[in-house]
Amino acid sequence: MVYWKDRTAGPINAIHPATGKTIEVNPGKDARISMDLDAELRRLPALVSWWMSLRDRAEMHYREARYAEHNAEEDLYEMFRMKPAEKGERKLTEVALKMAVKKHPTMRKAFRHRMDAQAMHQQLASAVKAIEEKRWSLMGLVKNAAFERGTKDSL
Repeated sequence: MVYWKDRTAGPINAIHPATGKTIEVNPGKDARISMDLDAELRRLPALVSWWMSLRDRAEMHYREARYAEHNAEEDLYEMFRMKPAEKGERKLTEVALKMAVKKHPTMRKAFRHRMDAQAMHQQLASAVKAIEEKRWSLMGLVKNAAFERGTKDSL
């Protein structure tokens, strides 16, 4: 039985920090270490910055989605509380009110949006961890390469 046919992470959706548009990124490609350690070290600060900015933008998007979900819930509660009073009907019980709010399409859409934003944030947080692991691995590889050359290069 094969559990991991394709071990690459990605592609995942992210929000571009500058434009705000949804883009597709592939953390697996950036987390790989090539044989050219000098090029990898030169490229690493920009790479870390890019992935951290993607993660931070996703976190902001997640907060906005939580806020929008909360607002939708409050608006629906208010709407359902006022409906019976306008028509002269009996008030809804608290349980019936909660179920009406949860079943409403607006609430379901807000919930789905929040869940998608949370998944995006979690995936990008994992990508940042992978890039940070790459940093530590590169530091170890450079030290080993310096030791093998017999020089006292240090980071």
